[in-house]
Amino acid sequence: MRNCGPDTFNNLKDAINGLFQNGSLSEGDKDLVRELSLKDDMHLLAAWDAYRANFDEEEFADTLQVLCDVKRASGAAQSSNEGFGIQMFKNQQQQPSPIQQYDGMLQLQGNVNQQENIEDNSD
Repeated sequence: MRNCGPDTFNNLKDAINGLFQNGSLSEGDKDLVRELSLKDDMHLLAAWDAYRANFDEEEFADTLQVLCDVKRASGAAQSSNEGFGIQMFKNQQQQPSPIQQYDGMLQLQGNVNQQENIEDNSD
């Protein structure tokens, strides 16, 4: 790709469409970048600012591809963490409450005390 000068892309929407049309962005990346632009993603806006400073389409396209890869990976990690959180919640529901645990400890202590009394009386 070439450095096309300041008239290449006038706005981010044109840049996304232009990079898709010339094959620098896949359709999936184009869709993700559009979604990020609607959310005013700070990383995308920083990449756009860098492009507007140097007008290097190739560098901008590479940056967008990396950004898409990172966003997908972090989205997958977030989904995984959400699933982990749900599993932790289910595990907590299956565990006895602190009061039940305390009652259980008291019963164990009572059993130990009874055993000690039996041993003391058998001497």
